Amino acid sequence: MKIPKRQITIVDIARETGLSKSTVSRAINSPKQVASETLRIIEEAIKAHNYIPDGNARSLVTQRSFTYAAVVPTLDNAIFAKLLEGFQAIMAEHGLHVLIAASNYNSKDEMAQLRTLAQLNIGGIVLVGASRASEVYEFLDSRKIPYVITSVFDENVPSIGWNNKKEAFRLADLLLDLGHRRIGVIGGITCDNDRAVARITGYHEAMRARGIEPDQSLTIECAYDIPSSRAAMRKFLELPQRPTAVVCGNDVQAFGAILECQAQKISIPKDISITGFDDLAMAAHFHPPLTTMRSPAIQMGQRAAEMLLEVSGGNPMPQSTRLELELILRQSTGPAPTKLTSN
Repeated sequence: MKIPKRQITIVDIARETGLSKSTVSRAINSPKQVASETLRIIEEAIKAHNYIPDGNARSLVTQRSFTYAAVVPTLDNAIFAKLLEGFQAIMAEHGLHVLIAASNYNSKDEMAQLRTLAQLNIGGIVLVGASRASEVYEFLDSRKIPYVITSVFDENVPSIGWNNKKEAFRLADLLLDLGHRRIGVIGGITCDNDRAVARITGYHEAMRARGIEPDQSLTIECAYDIPSSRAAMRKFLELPQRPTAVVCGNDVQAFGAILECQAQKISIPKDISITGFDDLAMAAHFHPPLTTMRSPAIQMGQRAAEMLLEVSGGNPMPQSTRLELELILRQSTGPAPTKLTSN
């Protein structure tokens, strides 16, 4: 039977298959309750006519949402792409859809995105970091929208992540063990970014633990991109006494720092050691391969999805999950040079 060229409805699929509308609806919303042969017939008709079920209608019938959301700081960073990959994979296994938005590291933009998403009857949302106005949580709670924050561990809100200060401390401690005492920090812009704040704090606390007061001229905040990171590294290299090691807020900043050193014929790690954070795929293949902390972004996204699905199933929100990161030691770090280099 040929269906007229117009928007296909569930009535058309029922007529095409010779089944009742309620059977087709059940196959779409609760496929496990439909016989396998019947389900096959319906799925073939849906595929043949490119039928797309009305998400809002499905939600009204089943009293649950089929759409979830994630708001990340930027789409221009592979670590968030991996987080979204893990999150979407679990949702897809359950026949659910994911909407994605970016806040551009701006709390006001994040709030605007959340207000828009709340109008779309989302079943839950994933956020990054814990630093935001209390009105965000109040808004989500008032709309009864469950949420999970990622990339940080916070016992006060549903979260899955790690202690950024502690993990940054470990990286700086590695350099201190290698004999470095003049350590530069290229960190992310700390406004509206608790991860950047925690990592810079962790680097500084590691130095203080060894009796070294961090030199404020050796800490620069900049965007997570190559040009900004190269410019930051260039400032360090212009100092009368440059650092023997530089810890960076993430791998992208470390890549920029390495590229600037290479442009100025400075050997890594002979003259300067450099570390990153995240262990992006490129980190192992950069020259030299980058010492960094490995963030399990895909697994974190998967667990965040599982936590939200627990709530949609009528269960309490699971307890926050604390992850321990793996320190990946590669060739971008080495012993401190015996003599500090001056310009």
